Parts: sequence; structure tokens; C-alpha cells
Amino acid sequence: MVKISRELLKEYLTLIVIGIVTGIAVSIFYLALESLWSLTQFLISISKYFTIVVVIIGITLSYVIVEFFARVKRTGCGTHAVLEAYLTHNGFIHYRDTFSKTGASILTMGLGGSAGPEGPSMLLGGGLASIIARKFNISIPKLRRFFIAGSAAGVSAVFRAPLTGILFALEIPFRRDIEAEAFIEAVISSVTAYMIFVLINGPERLFPINIEFIELSPQEILYIILLSIFSSFVAIFFVESYIRLGKISKFLYLRLNPNIIPILGGFLIGLLALIDVRILGSGYDVIRSITSNSFHEPIYIIVILLVLKILATCITLNFGGSGGLFIPSLVVGALTSSIFIQSFHAEPALVYIAAGMAAVLSATSKTPLTAVALVAETCGPATIIPTIIAAVISYILTGNLSFFELQQPHKIIEEELALDEIYLRIIEMDPNIPRKIKVYQVMTRKPITVRDNESVADVLNKVRNYSFRVYPVVDEENKLIGYVNLEDILGLEELDIEVGKLIRKPVTVPPDENIRTVIRLMAEEETDHIFITDKDGKLLGIVAEMDIIRVLINELFKLTRGGMKR
Repeated sequence: MVKISRELLKEYLTLIVIGIVTGIAVSIFYLALESLWSLTQFLISISKYFTIVVVIIGITLSYVIVEFFARVKRTGCGTHAVLEAYLTHNGFIHYRDTFSKTGASILTMGLGGSAGPEGPSMLLGGGLASIIARKFNISIPKLRRFFIAGSAAGVSAVFRAPLTGILFALEIPFRRDIEAEAFIEAVISSVTAYMIFVLINGPERLFPINIEFIELSPQEILYIILLSIFSSFVAIFFVESYIRLGKISKFLYLRLNPNIIPILGGFLIGLLALIDVRILGSGYDVIRSITSNSFHEPIYIIVILLVLKILATCITLNFGGSGGLFIPSLVVGALTSSIFIQSFHAEPALVYIAAGMAAVLSATSKTPLTAVALVAETCGPATIIPTIIAAVISYILTGNLSFFELQQPHKIIEEELALDEIYLRIIEMDPNIPRKIKVYQVMTRKPITVRDNESVADVLNKVRNYSFRVYPVVDEENKLIGYVNLEDILGLEELDIEVGKLIRKPVTVPPDENIRTVIRLMAEEETDHIFITDKDGKLLGIVAEMDIIRVLINELFKLTRGGMKR
């Protein structure tokens, strides 16, 4: 029987608790949003001019709530806040930001603002995970994983699509990479949140359609490629509009009274809604209408609706409203597909609609796997091949363009690749060299150390004159306790916290170990630093990947120079 350590069991239980709490919280968010949206639809049915008043109230109240209650006084897409917390604050979001911005999103979307529920759901799940993980005393180095797991749980619940939630949370931090380290945590919390949400709200899929299996003909594949190219141009227009309206908003905030901006934004959205009221809210009704074959509009009307939806979404999230960009991207993708279908008389229509939604989502958020998973989970597995083609083409054609400026290009792995390359070349020429070189010949002696009872502020003051990223933590007898990364320290807002709470578990070897073993340990333990200790556990030195690379390059130079002489 496999034994699970108490620490691992505690982590699993914490993730289950995060899933349960997130499932309940997202259910409350969802029900509140649906109730408020029903009220808005009733008011608009009385008179279309209520639209302007209702949207102005929604955007303005959203702005006021964030301004008065949040610590970070910034409205907009909830995914931006999630990325900021994950990439720069160790997965920490203050509870005031979590709840105030979720409430602001309910008012924004419930009263007609054009946005989606995934941003606030992601923020709500991540914020709750941040609170719960700290209450359960999860080690600070692992908090980022638990935060991203909570974010995945939020998306999984609101979309009733756990695979989509998992992949979106893991893909969104990077434009060309995925945060695979948090996969297990994301699976546990997402599946739990999904089950809780379904128990409360029922299992109905986001878009209750099912496409029968089809065999794609060469003509249909050609059409999907053409649709993907067309969708890429629409996605570029969407992202550029979002960026440019963001710049206009910042300019107006500097020139006008900031309190006027949300009123202006609500007024503009209301005017656009007088042209076509379908731009309001998340846009679920538009997608359901298109996918149920009840959407019968001439091309010029669809083009107008497409442009209006893009403008309304960009104004909503740049002029004081809060929400997400995921569902608006799907709406834009569905409308783009409708234009294409009518232009080329393409059939079966549902396949092209699914491909168009995946293409726009993949291009605007740089999440191709998420785009495929969402459409497959909501429209059926027959869409997988068309959506893969569409998502990949639009992802490539749009380059690094994305809604999310905080997205990193990829995880930093250059040193690992360099070490692999030089190691393979060395063992091809002389496999005994890595065994001959001992750790004591490579290590950095007398490294800069810190104590576990020192505060973050004290450590920052101590290390400010050094360029190292990793600092060992030792006790009074210089015995190694663990280590801290500079990024862990810099990601904290509480500078009075003790370093002991940030400690990561070190990988240690004796000084007479060879570097072949060290390289193997670095790969197995996924670390770039190994600590050298004596038999009593006292710290003797550190070996970093770059230290090994330098030594191996020197050995490679000797070998190649010797070969040239011969």
C-alpha cells in the first residue's frame, strides 16, 4: 500500500476545501448575476431608453465599489488581476480586492456591461485559494500553485467545464508556454469545484448543442483554414481596439475628473445598445441563438453587431467596468463564423461556428489548448479536429498579440537547455569526465547566508549589493535549514514576515560527490541549485547550473583543442 505523507495529505485536503468553497462562492456569484440580468432585461423590455440609464448605473457603481473598497484601485478584466498576483505577488490577492471586484463584476454585467464571467470567477477562486492556503499554513513557495489551482476551479465551475478551467489557468500566465507544475493541484480543485457547482445549479452545458461526427473533406479543411485566417484579422482588430481604447481611457483620466469616466463609458455603451441591444451582457444569448440555427440576419447586420460588441466590451473594461474577456471573445468568434458561413454557404454550419470561436479565443488570449478544450466540452468531441486547426493557425498568425500585457513569453529555461546541450556533447566525447569532476572543485564557497528569524526587510537590506538569486538559510551553527529565492522575497507585500516561513527544501550532496550525480539530481528535483554540506549538515557551499556549465565548457575546450592538435 502506498503511504502518503502528512504534509502531502494536508495539501490534498486543502485543495479539496478550496474546490468546495470556490464551487459554492461561484454559484452565489452566478445566481446573483443571473438575477440582476433578468431585472435588466425586464427594464429594457419596458423601454429601450432604460438601457442608457441602467448601464450608466452599473458601470458607475462598479467603479465606486473598487475605488472605495479595493486595495488596488483598478477596474477592468479580472484576469489581469490574477496574472499580476500570480507573476509578481506570489499568488497573493487581498480579500478586499477579491470580494470588491467580484461584486463590481456582478453589477457591471448584471446591469448590461459587455463582459464575461470567467475573469471574476477566476479572481474569486484564486483569492479564496490565497486565503485558505494561508489558513492551512501551506508553505509560501507553494502558494502560487494553490493560487492558480483556485483560479482554475473558478473557471471550471462557472463554465461547467473542468478541463477548460484547468488548461486556461495553466496556459494564461505565458504566451508560449504552460505552467505544468501546478497541474495536479489544478485538477483536484477544479474537479471538486465543478461537482459542487453542478450539484447546486445542474449539469447543463454552456452551449447545449452536440455535433455529430463528420469526416472533413478537402474543401471543408480549406474553408476552416480560410475561416482561421479571417478570424485572425478579427482577433487583431479586437485586441488593438482594446489596447487603443485603454490608452484613450488613461488620457481622459488625466484630463478629466476620474469620476466622470465611468458615466461616460456607460453612456457610450447605452448609445451603442440603442442600435442593437444584443451587445449588452455576456453574450450567451447571441451564441445560443447562432448555435441553435435561430440566428437569421443579413451579413451587414452581423458585421454591425460584431463591431458594436467589440466596442462595447472594450469600453466596458476600460471605462470603469469589471468582468472578463473570455465569453466576449467567443461571441466575436461566433459572429465572425456567421459572416463566413453566409459568404461561402459553408456547411455544416456548427462545425465552422465552433472553429471560429476557438480561433478568436486562441488568438486573443494565447490559449490554444483552452480553446480546443472548451469547444470540445461544450459542443461535442466531433469539433476537436476543426478547432485544433483553427486554434493553431490563428495562434501563429497573430504572433505575440494578446489582451494581457502581463503574460510572459515563456518560462525561463535557457540555463537548463544549455546544461543539457553541453553535458550531452561532453559524454559523447568522454563519458568519464562528469564522474571525475568533484563537487568541491565546482562549488561556490562561503555563500551569503540568512537566518530563519530574520525579516524580509532585513534580508533585502543584506542582499541588495549582491547579484545572487538563491540564498541558503542556516542556524547559529551554520547548519543548513533550507533556502529562499529572491523572487519569493520580492513577491511579498509583508516585509516584516520572517524568512523561516519562505523556506524551500534544499537538495544536498557531500563535497566528494561527482557532478554527474549533481546534474541528475537537478533534473529529478527540478532545481537549479544544489547545496553542499558535511556529515553534520553544516553548509560548505553551493553549486548552480551556471557553475557546472562553465566547468564543462572548459573541459569541452580542452577536448576539442586536443583533437585539433592531433
